[in-house]
Amino acid sequence: MIKNVIFDLDGVLRIVKDDYLKDILSKDMLLKLRLEDLGLSLKQFYKKYITGSEFIDEFDKGNLSDENISDLVCEKFNLNREVFDFLFNLRLRDDSNIYFMECFELISQLKENGFNVFVLSNMNTAMAEVLNRHLENVPFDDILFSCYTKRLKPETQTYVDALKKWNADAKESIFIDDNEKNLFPFEQLGGKTFLFDRFNIEKSVKNLKTIIFGRRRKQKNSSEPDPISIEK
Repeated sequence: MIKNVIFDLDGVLRIVKDDYLKDILSKDMLLKLRLEDLGLSLKQFYKKYITGSEFIDEFDKGNLSDENISDLVCEKFNLNREVFDFLFNLRLRDDSNIYFMECFELISQLKENGFNVFVLSNMNTAMAEVLNRHLENVPFDDILFSCYTKRLKPETQTYVDALKKWNADAKESIFIDDNEKNLFPFEQLGGKTFLFDRFNIEKSVKNLKTIIFGRRRKQKNSSEPDPISIEK
């Protein structure tokens, strides 16, 4: 029986808005940026220069600050620091985050039915501070970000340490992530996993409910869970 439900965050509970750089920046700023491809979207920009860079692991472990990684990336790719910082910091704006409210409705239902609900996510320090504020009213039992634990998914020890902290048995837990490589280590520990499809949120949530609740009876006289608010 599942007792513990563990969510990844990016791509499962939220995404960052993705606009094209040419729609975000003025012509002057675009020229200053000195990118080879000015048709990049914000997501492609982050992937090329941040999440796909050799510095990302140390960044998500909290060993590099925003300033540190900006220095390293701008020096390596000869990018204009002023414009880079502007684009890089867009992710920290409240209006840049899109939350999947269907998932938060599920979280309310899980708590109403007695499940433990956790978050385990690779996240840099500046973004973690924003998310902790946004998620202040969400009834998670605990949130573990890599910048504080110094452990990254898909390292097996990341899951071992989390389960130990939560006093949770992998065999009684399900881990939900949108990246398949992050699921395999949890399966090796005996846990259940679910590959979340952010392009079909409704279907993913429906399938999750079937897996988690199964034919479990709803408690008598149970009321509808209160809606969750995201603080921005």
